[in-house]
Amino acid sequence: MRGGTVRNAVNGVMTILVVVGAMACGDPVALATVELLEGSWTWVESSGGIAGETRTPESTGETMTLRFLGADSVELTRNGVLAGATTYQIFFYDDGGSTEIEYAQPLFGFASQGLYVGEAELILRDGCCDGFVYEWRR
Repeated sequence: MRGGTVRNAVNGVMTILVVVGAMACGDPVALATVELLEGSWTWVESSGGIAGETRTPESTGETMTLRFLGADSVELTRNGVLAGATTYQIFFYDDGGSTEIEYAQPLFGFASQGLYVGEAELILRDGCCDGFVYEWRR
């Protein structure tokens, strides 16, 4: 009888560990987004602002690179000089699939931005009505 009780207790603990472990793995979509985000991105253009303008490296004389290091660090360089480095978190919302990136320290004047990432395209959208939409490529 005693061996059966120990076995039941072990089985119970193992069941709890399996359930908790599965939950800790997280959302596979979230993991895919983080994996796609990693690496270097080159700024292509920004559009928006209160005047509804479009800015490009050619029109501004400025280059920018975003480098995502692992699952929580990002660096911004402007004209080859480090302009900012911070940590970030990604949030996924059930409102139709929106995704947001939140920075510990704002990189573009905002603490968070809307996020879309594909194999070779990254789009960051400022949250404010007169903000910008930034397009990046690998």
